[in-house]
Amino acid sequence: MSLSPPADYMLCQNSACAKAAACLRYQCFLALSTEPLSISVLNPLRYPADGAEENCFRQAQKVRVAWGIRNLYDGLPYKTAVQIKKELLQQFGRTKYYRFFREELGIFPDTRQIFSETFKKYGIQSDPPYARFTEEYDW
Repeated sequence: MSLSPPADYMLCQNSACAKAAACLRYQCFLALSTEPLSISVLNPLRYPADGAEENCFRQAQKVRVAWGIRNLYDGLPYKTAVQIKKELLQQFGRTKYYRFFREELGIFPDTRQIFSETFKKYGIQSDPPYARFTEEYDW
């Protein structure tokens, strides 16, 4: 497993945790190299309190991430497309919306759900068309 977490990603060094084997934070800690000068680690004094690890646990499993919304409105009636775009801009803001558009920001499953619900709200039953999909860790 090749792990390259973001620079500010908090790692966990708690090997006593029952979920350590499946935890992305712990797996990243185990895969550390000498490259980074400093790292962020969860406070070891807080763990292993019963149930406390639940707040910080991250599943070490890749999820399907969509990229690009350039063709989002292809084939839709103009008025419907305008309404959907207006609602998505309100939901995400201009910056985030256009980062999705330029494929600078991946669209994770929870965000894809928002796109799908917005489409359904306007009577479009098909899933929104994305440019491509990849498998990524949900940091």
